Amino acid sequence: MNTEMKPPVPEPGVPAVSESEAGGYSHGADLNVTLVATVGIVAAISLFVLIVGIQAWFFAYRADEQELKTVPNQMLVEQTRLQQNQLEGIASADVQLRNLRIPGVVPINEAMDRVVQRYASAAIPAGVPKR
Repeated sequence: MNTEMKPPVPEPGVPAVSESEAGGYSHGADLNVTLVATVGIVAAISLFVLIVGIQAWFFAYRADEQELKTVPNQMLVEQTRLQQNQLEGIASADVQLRNLRIPGVVPINEAMDRVVQRYASAAIPAGVPKR
């Protein structure tokens, strides 16, 4: 018997590829299905946990934002109150000035009426309707 090893003869139409060539098929390099399935399952679970975590964070953030919008800002409330008091003080001072009738001080409404009376007799340009 001849113990000499002969190289495998490729089938017709199939190129001959040796194990040493890059990308060549080797009988010992079968696909590890268990490892691929395990990596796929771990990736799917990780993606699910990531999506659920981001969604939970988003809903919590939105709830906090809604709460901040509905609770009145104490600094704004205090500032509004102070400004309202100042306006009421100015209004009461204006009423007091009107009642005092200080010489040389004319209330604004009376000053506007005087200006209208002064310029009412002025010539009205052509094309401007009279009121």
